[in-house]
Amino acid sequence: MGGTHVDKVTSFVHLGHTINIELTDKDDILHKRCTFIGQVNNVLCYFPRLDAEVRHKLFKSYCSSIFGCELWRLNDININQFCTAWRTGLRRVWKIPNTAHSDLVHMMSDELPIFDEICRRSLLFIYKCFFHSSNLVKFVARYGVISGRYRSTLGSNFHLFVSRFKFNQWAFFRGCVNADNVIRQYCFSLRDELRFGVAQFMRDSITLRVVLTNMVFSLFCLGTKLVVL
Repeated sequence: MGGTHVDKVTSFVHLGHTINIELTDKDDILHKRCTFIGQVNNVLCYFPRLDAEVRHKLFKSYCSSIFGCELWRLNDININQFCTAWRTGLRRVWKIPNTAHSDLVHMMSDELPIFDEICRRSLLFIYKCFFHSSNLVKFVARYGVISGRYRSTLGSNFHLFVSRFKFNQWAFFRGCVNADNVIRQYCFSLRDELRFGVAQFMRDSITLRVVLTNMVFSLFCLGTKLVVL
């Protein structure tokens, strides 16, 4: 092309998003999963002695970007692998068993379940495109949602949101829906108060465990010093 040799490849990274020959999100999702696991390993490797609360803050700062998830088709089964890796990472951050229930892990962390968080970001992306200052961006987004429907990634995701979160799509089209609040209110409405209390008890117990461990270590060091003297 223009005197330049063009290689034929099965996948290519464009603006941080992996596009494959099948036009699916599988490669990008699995790449983000591997990147996430590496980020969690780095945080836990470089800061092993910090308490769980601080590790969780580092987790949110350095491992939670999920750049490009807004473009995923949310009915892709590979998202389940990413969500499983995310929950495993949270359990490692809090140092709780792998058998701890997923809902308790998210409530301990005071976060949305990871799939709902991806949905939230995707819905906000669609909302911004719907009411963008560019007529071209607005046309593409509205055509995908209203006319393309399940043939379009935006349309397929949007109708998944309507089915899952039970909000009025016509109010959304008029700009009368707060996309962020819709998903948060839905998740909070499903929260079991008893389970939430258990999750908070687990978090307090982890904090207490760290305090007691530090006290025992301090007493041991003090006792060793007295013996030496």
